[in-house]
Amino acid sequence: IMCLFTKQKEPKIADKDIIVYKVGKITNKQFISPYQIYSYTKNELQREIKIHSDNTIVERYYRVVYEGYHAYLTFRRALNSFYVGKHIGKFIIPKGSKYYIGDDGDGDIVSSQIIYKGKINIFNKIKLLICGK
Repeated sequence: IMCLFTKQKEPKIADKDIIVYKVGKITNKQFISPYQIYSYTKNELQREIKIHSDNTIVERYYRVVYEGYHAYLTFRRALNSFYVGKHIGKFIIPKGSKYYIGDDGDGDIVSSQIIYKGKINIFNKIKLLICGK
């Protein structure tokens, strides 16, 4: 089970599409999440999940979000979670979706809806990060 620690009491609502990243396995037009073994089909809006923060307060400050589509707000954060044999997929949290952002400083996010857009070419993206070209 995945969880996100946040100080948000209520979810925010996306006022525009949000680009996010996930680490998993890609086969044909499917992205497979390694934690829940959940398959995403390219360009298909996933069913909406009701998300909320758990009333359990952790260390007096944080609330916990379990349900929802977990992702990373930055490619760099996804790369830090990347491991051999896996891929990084680009996703969109569509405008109007509810979401929570984690307070761990690493750019974790949980949303009520998500769309898989395709595989990221990791080596080209790293080259861009390092060289700026």
